[in-house]
Amino acid sequence: MKVYFYSIFKISEFNSVYIIFFLLSFFFVNCSLSSAEVVDRIIAIVNDKIITLSELNLALKPYLARIKSMGRTPEDERQFLYTVREKVLNDLINDKLTYLEAKHYKVTITDDEIDKTIERIKEANYHTDEDFREILAKEGVTIEEYRRDLKEQMLRSRVVDYEVRSKVVITKEDIMAYYEANQEKYAAEKRYHLRNILMRPSSFSGEETRQNLLNKMADILVKLEEGKSFSDLARVYSQSPFAGEGGDLGFCKFDDLAPEIQDALKGLIAGEWTGILDTDQGFQIFYIEDIEDIEDTPGRSLEEASKEIEETLYTERVNQRFKVWVEGMRAKSHIKIIQ
Repeated sequence: MKVYFYSIFKISEFNSVYIIFFLLSFFFVNCSLSSAEVVDRIIAIVNDKIITLSELNLALKPYLARIKSMGRTPEDERQFLYTVREKVLNDLINDKLTYLEAKHYKVTITDDEIDKTIERIKEANYHTDEDFREILAKEGVTIEEYRRDLKEQMLRSRVVDYEVRSKVVITKEDIMAYYEANQEKYAAEKRYHLRNILMRPSSFSGEETRQNLLNKMADILVKLEEGKSFSDLARVYSQSPFAGEGGDLGFCKFDDLAPEIQDALKGLIAGEWTGILDTDQGFQIFYIEDIEDIEDTPGRSLEEASKEIEETLYTERVNQRFKVWVEGMRAKSHIKIIQ
């Protein structure tokens, strides 16, 4: 499918939200069913368009191997697959709505535009025309089918550009505000010497058990405020493998920490601790033993960071605006999901 990925990325610099549902739509249209025995049926109606079970199954196909490789229990795997299935179906619905919106605005894509896009795809992949057609043939796709699907992608891209991207503006004041609010990111790179206290609810824990653990963690915060030693408390209460060393995690680069931990550490200095964090490992409190600058990593000025900040803010706001736009389309559309 290498050529398909290039076709999407070269059309427009979409953020991940658009790329995901465009990839899915392209995937299910062009792949043939692996078994002639599959019984198809309609699973969703979007205005005057339908989504079939075969479309959904083919859209799910890229996720199945990844889900199997996660090592989850059968029950967790089924639940996770259900969640992914729901997300993919919603993406397919959004895809249909976006295409219908393109038709509503009478957006057109000429044959010349399609030709130029295909030429850019071939050049980017160093493919001759013969190579290109051979790759399509291996995927069971004719050049006519490819052109048709490429045209639909370009139509969707154009209407989203018009409805979403063109209405997002990032000002110098926006960039400055972001820079000042994220000094840790643009200052000299730092290492944090951290300790933690961890309490793990089991995968079978109910709400009452989780609340009891939260209460215990809250009691620990009180003890810290009273001047108790963090390392002593970690030895007594923590369920971390490092509890015996007073919860000592050693030095960690700030950029290597999970985003929720980074957020919790912002503004804190050595000798201070975070609140209770609900992380993948369990409930945690982090203590800053020391902070040191990493040699040879000078910070970046506002001028140096401006381009990166502008791109970050633009992506965030396009995502937000796209979500609102899609929700608006869904609200005024007839959508029926058939279980």
